[in-house]
Amino acid sequence: DGKCFADSLQVQQQRVSAQITALQNSPHLLQLTEQLSSAAQHLLQTKLEALRLGKQALENNRRELLSRNESDALNFYSDFNYELLLGIANLQSLSSNVQQARAYADLAALLRIQELAVRERGLINGMLLKRQFDTDSYEQLLALITEQDQSIDLFRASAIAEHKQRLEAMLLDSKSQTLNNVREQLRQQDAITRQAHKFSSQLGYGGLLHEFKNFLLRGESRYQQGFYSKLESLEQILNKLSSNRVLSNTQQQAIAQIEDKLNEYRHKMQLIASMQSRGAKVKEIDSLVQISDDQMLNALKALTQPKPPVTPEVWWQLASERIRQMDAIADSISDDILNLSNAQRAQSLRLIALYLLSAAVTIGLLLFLGRALSHNLLRRIYAIANNMRLMTKDPNLDLDIKVEGKDELADMAKALGQMLNERQKSYQQLKQAAAVFDYSGEGIVITDANNRIELVNPAFSRITGYKLEEVKG
Repeated sequence: DGKCFADSLQVQQQRVSAQITALQNSPHLLQLTEQLSSAAQHLLQTKLEALRLGKQALENNRRELLSRNESDALNFYSDFNYELLLGIANLQSLSSNVQQARAYADLAALLRIQELAVRERGLINGMLLKRQFDTDSYEQLLALITEQDQSIDLFRASAIAEHKQRLEAMLLDSKSQTLNNVREQLRQQDAITRQAHKFSSQLGYGGLLHEFKNFLLRGESRYQQGFYSKLESLEQILNKLSSNRVLSNTQQQAIAQIEDKLNEYRHKMQLIASMQSRGAKVKEIDSLVQISDDQMLNALKALTQPKPPVTPEVWWQLASERIRQMDAIADSISDDILNLSNAQRAQSLRLIALYLLSAAVTIGLLLFLGRALSHNLLRRIYAIANNMRLMTKDPNLDLDIKVEGKDELADMAKALGQMLNERQKSYQQLKQAAAVFDYSGEGIVITDANNRIELVNPAFSRITGYKLEEVKG
């Protein structure tokens, strides 16, 4: 499989190598070198050396590619695609934006469709390269096509309308229609091949030829009946094959040859029956009814070796173009996701800016309110402290302390006012007592706890003739 591609690649590689060698050995290079300056000659030699090293690297890369297993590339693609789908699923689960999450789901679904298309491309390419139609490969292809159709239906049911339109446009273009025609022709050829295999199974042992030989040798009617029963079944298979729309000219000729051969067997069977009824010997009959099956077997083989609906090269180009179209759709979905991410980021930045502005305004208000509150608090505390200083300087001072608010400072100002009122009352009482003490007609002596004289009034001095300094203590 793939021999035509390998041959084309080898021819291209030989052409490239020959062109590089021709350039390196060109006599014009020598003539050019002689006409150049020393600096230009050095630059040219540097370029030629780089060309020589590049040729060696190219040959090494070719050998490395040839040594690789053919399935390595597909396995790498499948593994990479699986990891990519896991990454997309994780991003989808982390996204809080519904539209973006749907876009991630669309991208994952499209990549799954693309992976199935890649596998279909390789499988059909292998089938087209084979001379014999492979029904086992077609069963694998049918499973791929079924899974691909289911994935497309799921995409149609759940994708964003714009993404759905892009996929529908791809599915309706001429290239997709050509691919569908190739699929249909392969399906028809699978039916042809299976009918041909069914025909072969009813032809050999236990089939038409078996009944024919047994009737020739034994002459029993049950073998004759079995022959005509098998012949009818084979003619039904041929009728079904003839109705197929994708039969090539070679296959149509093969069916005609098989029909001729069946008619020949029918005629020979009638001859056997006639000769047996006349009592002819088996050896005599056998010499007259011998039939070569080679032409029929070759015709059956032709039915299972169809002409490819397209060449492998054309199929590869068509399938690759479809895969590239899916790449373009995937890129557009990725751009949509990027745009949604940018819009979400811009919105987040706007919200952050709004939050920062709100925080700045809040902090400014708090600072303003704090300053106003502290100023009011300090003003009230300063007023209380100033009233207390005035009171200490002039006990006779009559102060009216204003009470503002209902907080602790208001309680303090109220208490201070009450204390000032009590002090005024006490001061008035002391003044009255001092007036009685000074202006009383009777002598008054004030002593301490030990009866030592501390103070006498003027009346005491008049009556006794002693001054305070003489009696104190």
